Amino acid sequence: MTVTDYANGFIQTYDQFLSVSEFHQIEKELSSLQFLLGETDESNTPPSGLVSELPIDSVTFKSLYSKLQHFDNLKDCYLDRSYVNLYAPNERTYFHHDFTTYTVLYYPNQNWGLNDGGETKFFFTENKFDSIIKTQGEDMPIMISIAPIPNRLVIFNGDVLHSATSFYDKHRHTIAFKFLRNEDD
Repeated sequence: MTVTDYANGFIQTYDQFLSVSEFHQIEKELSSLQFLLGETDESNTPPSGLVSELPIDSVTFKSLYSKLQHFDNLKDCYLDRSYVNLYAPNERTYFHHDFTTYTVLYYPNQNWGLNDGGETKFFFTENKFDSIIKTQGEDMPIMISIAPIPNRLVIFNGDVLHSATSFYDKHRHTIAFKFLRNEDD
């Protein structure tokens, strides 16, 4: 597994997160889920995509959650919700905040190419990248896109403004886990 840190630790990716057999089991399981109309990202946006709650007895949940329980930054958190998003090709998506301590996304799609789209975009209105970007003027908005590489897991602070993007010519699944900090910590 390869771990990469972005934006001074605000975003981390884990490539080749699951075994090949677990990755293929998830693909099969996702095709059997029932999806409902998606949710609004913010109060001023319409619903987008489709959503399915992720059963805790599913192979998908067990495979991912068993590994997430070993992440140091999630030790003081509890799982609030887990679900699967599904976006149609060229579907419009919107920027939003999750208002979570951490959001975890997993990309179960079988392939991805540079011109496919499907990134998760992160939007920063302050320069949090002193080691990357040096500026003498005012802070400018910065956007970072994380590619939906198959079998990649992304973890980030859920307060960071972000948005999914759809693929151009195929459906995009994303498995999401939302973590909140334990109250007694």
